[in-house]
Amino acid sequence: MAREFPPWQAFVLNSLQRLHAENGGVLPDNNVIAAALKQEKSLGKYMKKIMPFVALLKVRANKSADYKELGA
Repeated sequence: MAREFPPWQAFVLNSLQRLHAENGGVLPDNNVIAAALKQEKSLGKYMKKIMPFVALLKVRANKSADYKELGA
């Protein structure tokens, strides 16, 4: 099992954290996320993998928020 994320995933995670903070504690729409990530040239060859990764992270974040609301 990997101990850290590959560089492109770490960049996406950091970008999502920044966008989350800038958007008042809510992740913005996928179009906004995609536009922000497309500006990074080093992600070019990973673009096909990025949005499915973002979708997975959003699902996990929503589940985590649901558990918090239930007091779990």
